Amino acid sequence: MTIDKARVAAFVGKMAPLAKFVGPLVVLVTFAGIFIVHNFKLVYFLIAALLVWAIVSIKKLDLGYKKSYQIAMHAATLPLLLSIFTGLGVLPSVRFIPTILLLVVVWINLKFVETVPVAPKPAA
Repeated sequence: MTIDKARVAAFVGKMAPLAKFVGPLVVLVTFAGIFIVHNFKLVYFLIAALLVWAIVSIKKLDLGYKKSYQIAMHAATLPLLLSIFTGLGVLPSVRFIPTILLLVVVWINLKFVETVPVAPKPAA
């Protein structure tokens, strides 16, 4: 097969009408990819919050799932930073290390908590 100027010009001529769709398609695919990745993170936090809720139940603290979810998000800071800077949790052999570290952070923070302080209700 010979590629010459005429063939390239013909190919570009055929593809020119499709060029106006490339930009919006790239934006749409990028948005969908970010949305899917974000939803996987939310599923991770859903499972982490259930594990935190189990720890809270073992400690016999009166916290609901909502507060457990918040605790899981805050406790995930250290594992997230370690994952970013060291690649921890990327290799299959150390896949659950960030989750274990998250649970250790929660356990240590709740170690000396006997009761949950209740914030005063705002005056109406």
